[in-house]
Amino acid sequence: MKSAFRPTRLVSRLLAAGALFAAVSAGATSVSFTALGQQQTFQWAAANVDGANLAATVSFTLSAWSTNTATFSVLMNNSTLVANPGTNRMVSFGISVVTPDLIGVTDNSPTWNTGINANIPGGFGKVDFCAWGGVSCTGGSNGGISEGQSTSFNVTMSFAQAVQNQSITFT
Repeated sequence: MKSAFRPTRLVSRLLAAGALFAAVSAGATSVSFTALGQQQTFQWAAANVDGANLAATVSFTLSAWSTNTATFSVLMNNSTLVANPGTNRMVSFGISVVTPDLIGVTDNSPTWNTGINANIPGGFGKVDFCAWGGVSCTGGSNGGISEGQSTSFNVTMSFAQAVQNQSITFT
């Protein structure tokens, strides 16, 4: 792990009133997955920024693993309550550090994409893992999930070393 899990480490991007900005999670220093069925949920609650207030969660459940891969069920929920729906879309999120070293990802979503070693603007920089429903990890004006919407998909992460029956950590 490179550093402790800080509010700037697990990052969410959203489109609000035409301006892209970051909303960050509050939470522990890091989370680890050590057993099948284990779930971790990350929450965002952004204060009013340019008229936007994001309330969202992303849950990861370790659903399968083999020697060098792990599959996670991902459930995303935009629970934002606002008077004018459509202004608080979650279009991407990232995990700064995934341990062991992440060397590839695949997903089964027709509307979300995933990648490794991506950049999130706004001072957050490079993330080991990114998922996006817009143009790219940096967001964009299309895709994502609006207020009251949720989506789910599976993502399979490939690692540089064995992970089965070991620990996978998000920082």
